[in-house]
Amino acid sequence: MTTTRTIRFKADEAARIERFLAKNPFLDFSTLARLAIDQFIHDPSVQIRGLRTTPQHTSHEEAANGAGEKQYGIT
Repeated sequence: MTTTRTIRFKADEAARIERFLAKNPFLDFSTLARLAIDQFIHDPSVQIRGLRTTPQHTSHEEAANGAGEKQYGIT
């Protein structure tokens, strides 16, 4: 049984997909979508990072020196 589904993409997402497919002519959109969905089903790892209102430091020393990766956001 085959089923047709619809996916809506933003303009920038569609452009990235088209560039990828142009560089990989052995794949068509349907195959790419099926492979990506199958991969996600087998390994559903998605990293989601929460937003913070204050900088986050990785150690006390970095916090004291003002170094390290800082993440800002709204909670």
